[in-house]
Amino acid sequence: MNDRLIFNTLMTLFALLITHTYLSSFRQKNIENKAACYVTWFVYVLFQYCVAISDARYPLAILIINIILVTLIQIISCEGDSKTAIFRSGIFYATWMAIEVVSLGILLAVRAEDSFIVRNFVSKIFMYVTAQTYKRWLGRDNTIPIPFRYWIELFLVPASSILIIYNAYVTTQNNKSQTTFSIVSILTVLINYVIFDVYDKMGTQALIEKQNRAYEQEISLCIRQSAEREESYRKTRILRHDLKDRLIALNVLLEQNRTEDARKEIQKMLRENSLNGHGVAESGNLVLDALVNYKYAIALSDGIRMECCLEVPADLFVEGTDLCIILGNLLDNALEAVQKLPPEREKWIKLLVQLIKGTLLITIENPYIGKIMTNNHGKIRSGKTGEHGIGLLSVERTAAKYGGEIAISYKEQIFRASVILFPEKFLHEES
Repeated sequence: MNDRLIFNTLMTLFALLITHTYLSSFRQKNIENKAACYVTWFVYVLFQYCVAISDARYPLAILIINIILVTLIQIISCEGDSKTAIFRSGIFYATWMAIEVVSLGILLAVRAEDSFIVRNFVSKIFMYVTAQTYKRWLGRDNTIPIPFRYWIELFLVPASSILIIYNAYVTTQNNKSQTTFSIVSILTVLINYVIFDVYDKMGTQALIEKQNRAYEQEISLCIRQSAEREESYRKTRILRHDLKDRLIALNVLLEQNRTEDARKEIQKMLRENSLNGHGVAESGNLVLDALVNYKYAIALSDGIRMECCLEVPADLFVEGTDLCIILGNLLDNALEAVQKLPPEREKWIKLLVQLIKGTLLITIENPYIGKIMTNNHGKIRSGKTGEHGIGLLSVERTAAKYGGEIAISYKEQIFRASVILFPEKFLHEES
């Protein structure tokens, strides 16, 4: 009796470890209601123990309850909506059922005793290895929202798979013929993975294209602002050209004691010489200057000190769209991080854009608060929902277009992102 109690307890903890390993493959969010999270996990553990001591007499009911509990845990602790959570739970337990079938097949093949204890232990070993493999190699870092109609259509895939695998499980138990149904179960899980892997990649690409279109619109705005700024410079040059004549006229007004007319003339000159906005970027590259000045105005309005050093010529080998994707994403991330700082912390951003021996180097530094989160591959990920992670992916993809890369470091609460881009002639020389 004591041995059975110990075994059931260990199997319950083992099931908890497997589920936690799988869920840790996904991006975690800041949990506001930790009590609800603990209660849900406790109910899950309690249910697993009840399953262990009941020898799984009602497998279909157990399956449904497990999916519901794991879905609730994901909604509370993992990023993504309820539809995504149901998908993950369905794939998880479809895989687990397939492993149950395979485990039963192996036991029958070696003519082992058909006992629940043995099947339970063997299937959990296989499932733990599968969960660890998924976490290490295939863990997702982005959740892609989809319309409800498409979600219903996709939901039929894991739902049908669970029914197929369940039927395979029952048939294998009744007929003692394991090979065909084991193969069916494995293929069903593979089909699920392929479908959702394609769905993830297509969704990610769609988000990237959506963000790129947004930055293209921003480029149009920046170019329009640059044109207005250039017009202002043109008027200033005209004013300087006519300055001597206007100063002579102004001197005549003062000699005639027409001070009010002189004051109006001075005010008119000042208005004509006023420049648009708070420009800090004057490299001569219209897109670069416009984008930096645009972000600088946002920083200024939020009380953020932004230091900019642009050591580049007017003509760059980087396309304007690509430059805005890289700088726009990095500056948006920096602004967002600095805006979250407490009032007592100094808010600042440092931007350096240099052309060194034909290579373009972009570096952004800013303070931050909190913990930097990374995925299973060591890459930075966002601590919020949305498309932040997609933005960094856009920077990486755009840098790769120029044979470059992005390097990120963070220490002592200072975040530093550097992007290096190479001109096309450098790439040809290397090849």
